Amino acid sequence: MLLDGLRAENLAGYGHSRMPNAVDESAVQFITRYRESNGEAQERIRSSLTEDYTAGLLAFAERMAVLAVRENDPERVLYGLLAIALEDFRVDQREDLLVLSLLLNSAIRIKADPDEIFKQAAGSARPRVAEVMLQFLKNNKNKKKIVEQMGYKETTTEDGFDYLRTW
Repeated sequence: MLLDGLRAENLAGYGHSRMPNAVDESAVQFITRYRESNGEAQERIRSSLTEDYTAGLLAFAERMAVLAVRENDPERVLYGLLAIALEDFRVDQREDLLVLSLLLNSAIRIKADPDEIFKQAAGSARPRVAEVMLQFLKNNKNKKKIVEQMGYKETTTEDGFDYLRTW
């Protein structure tokens, strides 16, 4: 499966590997299929994923937040949000909220319309996840330091823009 690189047993080193890489591009292909599917097919795809994919989908979404800024590409934000829709809050919704802060910040940083991107992603999520995404957007889109409040800081590495966990 295209998402095998995001299974828990295959994640060693993924978070700090070069961006984009083959795992990222496979995940983009998988998410593109999900995005282009109808509601029933999307439900089948979401249901086929287990908790084994949670950490990988969140790491992918975090990487998309970084790539969105590096490439000035709002599609990367959308793919990160769709990964959260697929992850479906399976383990701990608080982890998803941390990554939502990065995706929101990246959308704002590249002057994309976060309302449009979040609404588009919410349209492919289960109602509970969609509601949380849209409420998160509403509550946080005007906060200047949402990333810092969520335990990250913006930084620059030899590869360019990045987010760094501060705790």
